[in-house]
Amino acid sequence: MPDPVIEAYKAGVDRTLLRENLKLTPQQRFDKFSGVMRNLMSLRAAGQRARQQGRTELPADESLSISSPSQ
Repeated sequence: MPDPVIEAYKAGVDRTLLRENLKLTPQQRFDKFSGVMRNLMSLRAAGQRARQQGRTELPADESLSISSPSQ
């Protein structure tokens, strides 16, 4: 008999995404994570610059240098 707690958690998990990520090598997963963290830090820095300048939104031409994850 399936555990109801486990079944409740499984309902909210995208298992296809898990499978796709598990097809990657550990190095590829790390590289993907590193790219996400670089983007996060870039967005955080842009937000800090905007707050220091008293802006509430970024101008359209502000470069965030967001990179796509390497596969």
